[in-house]
Amino acid sequence: GQTRLYSIDVDDQGYVYLATKWFRWGIVKDAMVHNTEPMKFVSQPGPFSDDVVSTLIVSLKASDGTYYAAIGDTVSSTLNLFDVTDRAHPQKRPNLRKSIYRYAKNSDGSVLGIATAGGRFELYTTDAFVANSAPLINDAGADNAPVRAVASDGVNFFVAADSPNGLVISTYAPNGSGGYYKVADFPTSRSTLATESLKWGDGYLVQAGLTDGSYELRLFKATVANVSEVDLSIPAAPGYKAYYFKNYYVTNTS
Repeated sequence: GQTRLYSIDVDDQGYVYLATKWFRWGIVKDAMVHNTEPMKFVSQPGPFSDDVVSTLIVSLKASDGTYYAAIGDTVSSTLNLFDVTDRAHPQKRPNLRKSIYRYAKNSDGSVLGIATAGGRFELYTTDAFVANSAPLINDAGADNAPVRAVASDGVNFFVAADSPNGLVISTYAPNGSGGYYKVADFPTSRSTLATESLKWGDGYLVQAGLTDGSYELRLFKATVANVSEVDLSIPAAPGYKAYYFKNYYVTNTS
C-alpha cells in the first residue's frame, strides 16, 4: 500500500524518531513552534547488514543521560539498538534479543512496558532494557490470553488482553521498592476479537480493535484501582445494538 510512516516517537529535547520501513529509520528535529515549516532533517543511519525491517521505533533515555533508539519489526525477537546521544551521528550498539508489538512509557521514560510479539506483558527499567537484562514483570494476559496493547498514565500501566470471554484490562502499579505488581484484572462484556491499540489520557483509556465483528473504539474511565466502560450506545434499529463510533465509521444500524 501507500503506508510509509509506520511508527513515531519523541524524546524530551524535541527530536522525533521515524520508522519508515522502506527508507529505514531516521531522526528529525521539531523546532517546537507553531508554524508550517517542516521539521529539520538530522540523520538517517545505515544501511547495516543486520537491519531489521523498521516498522516500530522507541526513544529511550537511560539514567546516565544516554539517549537510545530501539528499532523493531513487531514480529521478531530482534531489535536494533543505537546510541543517539549525538543525534547527527547515531552509534550502533549490539542488537537486543527482545520483541515489541506495542509499548508505553512512564512520565520520565525510566520504565518501559511492552506487549511482546508473543503476547506477554514485560516491564523494564530503561537501563535494564538497553542492557538486554531481565524484566521486572513478565506476565501472560488475564485468563492466559495474549497481551496485545499497553498504556500508561505516567506512573501505572494498563494492559489489554484478548480473552476468549472478551477484552480484559489489567492494571499494574509501583510496589514502593523499585518494582511493580499487578493490582487487578477488569473484564469487559463485549466480544473482542483483536486489540490494535490502547491509549490513556486525562483519566480515560481508548481501546481500538475488532469488537462485535468489526472495527470499534471503546472508551473506559480508568484508574489503577478501577476500569469501567463508558456507555457509548445510541438508539438503534430493531434487532440491533448500536454504538457511536462503530455506527459512525463502519455500519449504520441506528
